[in-house]
Amino acid sequence: MPAFAEVEAEGVRIRVHVRADEYTYEVTNTGRDPITRFEFAFTSGYNLTPPGGWERDYDGSAFRTWTQREGDAIRLGHTGRFSLRVSSRGAVLGHVRARVETLSGESVTLRDVWGAVPEPRGHVLLVAGVAGAIFVLHGLLLARSDGRSGCGATPA
Repeated sequence: MPAFAEVEAEGVRIRVHVRADEYTYEVTNTGRDPITRFEFAFTSGYNLTPPGGWERDYDGSAFRTWTQREGDAIRLGHTGRFSLRVSSRGAVLGHVRARVETLSGESVTLRDVWGAVPEPRGHVLLVAGVAGAIFVLHGLLLARSDGRSGCGATPA
């Protein structure tokens, strides 16, 4: 079952659906001039698919999509859908900023939009430390049980 989150501000609503490795952004114009640009920070994403007539770019930290044709813009009351895939290497679900720009050049920044963010380094170190501790503890328990294998009997 997919999960979703929604953020709305200044005439723009962004709903993000997350299903396994696929993220879908629904950008709805609820009270602005036609929306001609949508960009958002992202980590480990690929295969960004914008609506028809939109172009796309990825610089390693953010996806940018835009249209130069007014007919392809997201008009008042309409929704544009943008989807992408996320690789599992070092990314977790978190909050990012998204920005839209209108035909008249106005921009709106929305905070706390779901996106893939880098996995905190502390989490990686914690997992490695716990795994190492379990390995050492396991070795100690095995060594201890080998010493008791005779159940206290002495050789004749």
